[in-house]
Amino acid sequence: MRWAVLALALVGCADNAILELTVEVPDADAAGAPGADRVTLQFLTEPIAAGEPTPMLTEASQVTTLMLAEDGPAPQRVSVVASPGHVEDPLFVTVFYCAGRSPCTFNRGDAVSVVRYERPFYRGEFTSHTLALPRQGAPDVLEIGRCDVAGCIGGTAMPCDLSTPPVHACER
Repeated sequence: MRWAVLALALVGCADNAILELTVEVPDADAAGAPGADRVTLQFLTEPIAAGEPTPMLTEASQVTTLMLAEDGPAPQRVSVVASPGHVEDPLFVTVFYCAGRSPCTFNRGDAVSVVRYERPFYRGEFTSHTLALPRQGAPDVLEIGRCDVAGCIGGTAMPCDLSTPPVHACER
């Protein structure tokens, strides 16, 4: 398993939050991107909008590029750090498959897929989630609810209680 670390772990920085993301990286065919050899993930606090500046999560955790799997999904770890001002924001992960020697970059007109995490961060806490990457240009935003993100509990307990609306263990 390869680790792609986007920012340093919080050492004495209880105002930050970290999402330990296990990314299930597909092969090019499963990604719907024949010929692609890598995927770039861009972490944002808002979705990309035409003509607008791209809001980044933090200076250190903006973009990571991972090599596509050769046969079936391959797990790779990415640590996403939210700065104190973005701990309560949703997280948007823009997914772009590419090939060739040039840098894998986004253009607003490219066929990208988007994953939206409702609430992946909690101040001073580590949370985790396993993300199977969507196919290139998937038309719908893949929504990940806060109860799908593990954290703030031990053992195999569910992240959320059964109240209405559910309350995440990190919110108690």
